[in-house]
Amino acid sequence: MYETPSVPLNDTSVIFLHQDDLGSSSSYVVQITLKSAEPESPEFLHTYAAVQHELNQFILQYVSAHLKHPMPEYACFEGANYALEARRAPWIFGQSVEFVWGKEKLKACEDKWVFVFEAGGSSGADTD
Repeated sequence: MYETPSVPLNDTSVIFLHQDDLGSSSSYVVQITLKSAEPESPEFLHTYAAVQHELNQFILQYVSAHLKHPMPEYACFEGANYALEARRAPWIFGQSVEFVWGKEKLKACEDKWVFVFEAGGSSGADTD
């Protein structure tokens, strides 16, 4: 097995999703961006550090689930002390590149993802 990839804050990464973790016959690569919705104050960084592992797992599980059952183009999730917005869009560049892991050819996900993290859980989304 391999180490679970990390999705860094305020950065864009190409993440390898292994077929064994996906329950799939193919492994994939996906572009994921995680942005902060606000300036990185000490309070913001404290909140982010407290939920970073949970957030990372959720993002990877959500993107992986999308491969089996398409998710909406936009969704908002509320945690105890944060909000996370998810947006997907076609990953045109990914379709133009051949990805390889050793001798294994990887499939590029059709969509790329942008997640926006907001400390305090006060997103602009309607939660009713």
